[in-house]
Amino acid sequence: MNGRAFLEKVAKEQLAGGKGMVNRWEIQGIARGLVAAGVLDQQDADQVMTWLRTKMTEAGMLKVVTLGGQGTVSTSMPVARVPAGAVAERPPLPVLKRVVSLAGRSFTIADKTLHLVSLEVWSTMLVVRTARTYDEDDQPKYLDARLRWRGWDDQGTEYRSNSSTGSLWPQLIVDNRMYEPGPPDDARIFTVVAEHPTAQAVVELPLTSD
Repeated sequence: MNGRAFLEKVAKEQLAGGKGMVNRWEIQGIARGLVAAGVLDQQDADQVMTWLRTKMTEAGMLKVVTLGGQGTVSTSMPVARVPAGAVAERPPLPVLKRVVSLAGRSFTIADKTLHLVSLEVWSTMLVVRTARTYDEDDQPKYLDARLRWRGWDDQGTEYRSNSSTGSLWPQLIVDNRMYEPGPPDDARIFTVVAEHPTAQAVVELPLTSD
């Protein structure tokens, strides 16, 4: 399966799920990863994302807004209106507390090995950085939409992972996966679970350098 076919498959699967549960930003992130990996042309990525926006607009998942007098059209996700007079509170900016080295650690899922690099502990999230050898034939397996990530710590906090970014380095792909929320101060162990219909991997990561 080439890069375009894989991206189209992910987009169609999310559209078929219905209930307005299409994560356009996640699909855009996958597209960027495929382009960075050299398995998808930017033109093909743009065409698939344009098709997705059209389908989401037709289904009422996106709202088309025309900016008066400028002939510019933009799209946005439907959002609840803020009552008149209400002041929207801005969430606090994330604060980086520490970075824990994970050098020398790795885990395997579906016969594919990911090397752990570091764990960033932020006030509002955790970011796990991993690296893997670039292989064009294996790339779609790492971007399989059925691969789900979640986690918990030793204090009972559950974490969700909704986004990741990837960078292509010489012969390596470095991934950064974000987990929310931020951990409590007394948490010491973060357990990550990677789940796929054909396999599962569980790895424990230290939240401190002690």
